[in-house]
Amino acid sequence: MKEMHNENNIMTSSAKKYNHYQNSSNKYSEFDKRKLRGKMNNLFNGSAEDKLKALNLAEELADKSTLPILRRGLKDMDPEIVELSASLIGKFK
Repeated sequence: MKEMHNENNIMTSSAKKYNHYQNSSNKYSEFDKRKLRGKMNNLFNGSAEDKLKALNLAEELADKSTLPILRRGLKDMDPEIVELSASLIGKFK
């Protein structure tokens, strides 16, 4: 993937954040990603504290395959979960 550069050929801070977020998912194998997604789904069926743990795992994984879980977080009753879910979804834009 090409990196975004401004006129002076310097990467902007938002491009750095996005690039870092996307590259951090490369440290997990497909097996590990599948296992973490399963754990996130199980946690998301629990308490608010469990849901926050699931969202933290989603942030660590930094993979688009976590979007269904993040979308579930947008519909939650807890504003902290909704806010964190929206923040994590925004990192993919």
